[in-house]
Amino acid sequence: MARINSLVCVFALAFLALASTSYGYYDNEEPRPSGTEGQPFKISNYVPRVRVPKVPEVEHPEVPSVPEAEKPYVSTAPKVEKPYVPAVPEAEKPYVPTAPKVEKPYVPTTPKVPTPKNYAVQGLVYCQSGAERIPIEGVVTKVVCFAADLVSQLLVVTSKTDNKGYFYTPLDVSSIIYQVFQCKVYLDTCPMTICSHPTDINNGVTGALLSLNYHSLPNNKNLYSVGPFVYTPEPKY
Repeated sequence: MARINSLVCVFALAFLALASTSYGYYDNEEPRPSGTEGQPFKISNYVPRVRVPKVPEVEHPEVPSVPEAEKPYVSTAPKVEKPYVPAVPEAEKPYVPTAPKVEKPYVPTTPKVPTPKNYAVQGLVYCQSGAERIPIEGVVTKVVCFAADLVSQLLVVTSKTDNKGYFYTPLDVSSIIYQVFQCKVYLDTCPMTICSHPTDINNGVTGALLSLNYHSLPNNKNLYSVGPFVYTPEPKY
């Protein structure tokens, strides 16, 4: 507090000294030039420098550091060991004998009998004279279906051609079991005397097998196509 009062006094004295200072020239005033007597006195622009005393630095009081308070010691809880529990052995499962497998008695299977299927055959018959082919009406064609030995005949069906040389032979015999590959189509007789020699074109003499290509018709019927078959006026083939 005494130091602060001394600083206040120093500032007051410096202010009073500055206020009592006069401006102008006194002892060291420049002489008036001759012929200027009686004229008003002119003061020079010179301003003396006012020295301001240096204010001493204020020292901050030393504040002692407060030591950190030590944390109280807290003891940790001791680990509790789990009591030892002996493992219980698994109980053995009682032995259960397995029942012996009973074999089923052998029962011979009955062979499946193929379901009878209806077929139909169509084709054309011509008379060829040179490069011209003319349809023949009334030609008898024959469809023969053989047994498994391909010798015994199970079915023989004939039909005649119309005025366009077309024939259609239905094989609607459900009481006879046969396979389509066991059937052949043959030329039988021709009413045209001037063109009555059969040829083996498309197997008209040796027998034309039914091909695998067919058209499915209603009533569980397949329509196969053969030929065309050809007759000639002379036995050229």
